[in-house]
Order: sequence, then C-alpha cells, then structure tokens
Amino acid sequence: MSIRGRWLWMLKEHYHVPINLKAACERHVEEEADVVTIGYTRKSYGYESMTTHARLIQSQVDSLRGRYLARKVSVSSRCNASIPLEDRGKKQGDSMVKIGQIENCAGTMQDLVHRLRTFL
Repeated sequence: MSIRGRWLWMLKEHYHVPINLKAACERHVEEEADVVTIGYTRKSYGYESMTTHARLIQSQVDSLRGRYLARKVSVSSRCNASIPLEDRGKKQGDSMVKIGQIENCAGTMQDLVHRLRTFL
C-alpha cells in the first residue's frame, strides 16, 4: 500500500512580520488624514496624437496613485526636463492635454507650486 500526498511549503516565521508591516504601512498611508503623498509627472514634447499623449499621462498618473500611493498628482503635459520646476506650465498655450481630461489629477505644476508656497 502506497501513501499519496503533496508537499506543503511553509513560509518561515521570521518572514511573516516584514510582509505584514508592508501591508500595514500601505493601509496607514491610505487612511491617515494628516499625511498627503504628492506625486508629479511630466510628458516631454512629442509627435504623438493628443489621445496618445493623454493616455500616456493617464498611465503615469495611475502608476503614481497605485504603486506609490500618491494622493495628489500634479501634471505638466508638455515640458522638457531642463525647464526649472517652478517655470513648468506657465505658458497658457503650452499644454497639449487639458488637465480636465486626466482622471485623479490635482492640477498643474503651477497649482502645486502655489500649494507648497501657501502651506510652507
């Protein structure tokens, strides 16, 4: 008579705490009212269509909100990395994508600069 079964792999006890701490940290950041994680994304000048441009920016915003737990994400839809942060988005005609087209967007870089100057 043969005994049949399967192997059961168990995670060692000392690995349980770090995994639980990561989940607890994520819950704390999401639920804490006093902590606001700010994200910023920019899209360089390019030759893609407006819908592709908007889709790429939306993908960056979704990544910042999902993976990095950013609650507020500011966007510069057309700028080069060499432009100083406080100068991004100052020109009105510089935006290829309207900020209203981007979901979960807190505003432009100029809005972020204004908030930071107001609260600091």
